[in-house]
Amino acid sequence: MARRKLRAHRSGGAYAHADGGTLGWDHHRHAEFAGLRLRSAPMVRSGTFVVCLLTAALLLAVSCSGDEFTSGPALGGEPGGGAPGEAGAPSAGGIAPQGGAADGGTADGGTADGGTADGGTAGQVAGGADSNVAGAPADSCETSSACDTGELCRKGACVSCLDMSELDLLAFGPAEPLEQINDSMHEESLRFARSTHQGTGLTYVRDFFGGSIWFTSNPDDSVGRALSNADMLENGALSVSHELPAPLADYDFFFSRRPRAGGDLVATRLIGAVLGDDGTLSQEQELPAPFNSQEVLASYGLALSPKRAVWMRNVDGALGLQLVTSALPPNGEPSDLRLPLPNDCGSAWEFDFAPWLSVDGRALFFAARRVDEGCEPADDAITHLYVLELSSAGQPVGVARALTGLVAPHVRQSDPSLSTDGCELLFSAEDSGTLHLYRAPRIQ
Repeated sequence: MARRKLRAHRSGGAYAHADGGTLGWDHHRHAEFAGLRLRSAPMVRSGTFVVCLLTAALLLAVSCSGDEFTSGPALGGEPGGGAPGEAGAPSAGGIAPQGGAADGGTADGGTADGGTADGGTAGQVAGGADSNVAGAPADSCETSSACDTGELCRKGACVSCLDMSELDLLAFGPAEPLEQINDSMHEESLRFARSTHQGTGLTYVRDFFGGSIWFTSNPDDSVGRALSNADMLENGALSVSHELPAPLADYDFFFSRRPRAGGDLVATRLIGAVLGDDGTLSQEQELPAPFNSQEVLASYGLALSPKRAVWMRNVDGALGLQLVTSALPPNGEPSDLRLPLPNDCGSAWEFDFAPWLSVDGRALFFAARRVDEGCEPADDAITHLYVLELSSAGQPVGVARALTGLVAPHVRQSDPSLSTDGCELLFSAEDSGTLHLYRAPRIQ
């Protein structure tokens, strides 16, 4: 299989993927043993009979010699196993990748699959002296450079960057700025960098006492142009590449909107639209309940997977803040979603968590103020990026984990999202008092 190097810097910050799902590989290679059935020939002479018996006995003795066959897992260094794994070197960003080979030396393909003979034919097995047959996955690797675009190397195997099955291993390398866009800013902050469903494009928000959504077909070549209506304040743009059920099925682009004029208590609503390949918007509509409600003053920060939605609500325009979640399609009112912090420090609380969901709905990325081990807010009271595993019911599994090594620890970070192929983290980080756009490659 031809391999293309996974680079930290990709044109456009994203790559399109075929079906939005996790890629699969067969990590086992099976060797088939054909049963040999001995047939007796008619006895001609007694001497010939004796010779035949001795020959058969000799053949049987030879075939039964060698190592004992077992159907258990093959460990590294033993028949059927690979060599012990070697730990990866720490990255420049201070995040230590996991072992580049099979974890602890255990071969993924070293388990026998039915070793019982049936009718003289042995079952399929894995293992043996040939290292090309057993001890290594079919798509084995030591670094992500050995994997295809849209993949990374984890525990010695190439896996899809969209695979969120081991969030405790999730790690990103040092971040780099989106210089073309960052160099164009003046006094505004740059927020909500999100890959578009076309794969190479990017939407982001220029925020100066109110937001304006911009689109660029290639963030390395152009800052793009404004999508927002001049009379509106719009924020939190989200482009989706996967299909959605009703009532969101007609849209692939979502954002929040409020009139620019009208005072502080003007309602903020979630909007659905269609984003064209040329960056034009059409079919803009206010989303129905439960995404918007007459009883809720502001709805914003929508995050979506094919089966789940998460968004922010402000009931009264003051401190009536809620992070809520609903299955898709919705069935009644959404439920509260609390984000437990490490060290038994309770749940995070923010005006805007800027949530983002992975395609499989099991990883929620968000921004929240960090706390020390005593559960007191850090001296700088800045927000950092976190990831939290969610159950199929959309509730927390364990506690949130901080994403470290992206930028300096004292730098404010916000608005996390993944590129379309899942191989890059896009986010905002503070530089000279304003937020700039960054991206970081996934390394685990």
